Amino acid sequence: MTPGQRHHGEDNVLLKQRDDLYRMAKQAHPEHWSGRTRNWQPEGPVTLNPEQEKQAA
Repeated sequence: MTPGQRHHGEDNVLLKQRDDLYRMAKQAHPEHWSGRTRNWQPEGPVTLNPEQEKQAA
């Protein structure tokens, strides 16, 4: 995921596609998987410098 993709709101679609891909791969070849797939859920808002943002407020 690039910062540009997050900024333009493309992250949810990409994460959904990745989740679907991993689920299909696990279903097709369960012998390659020892546990769960990755957590591809969106993280929510992200800040680069939270301390500086608190000071500015």
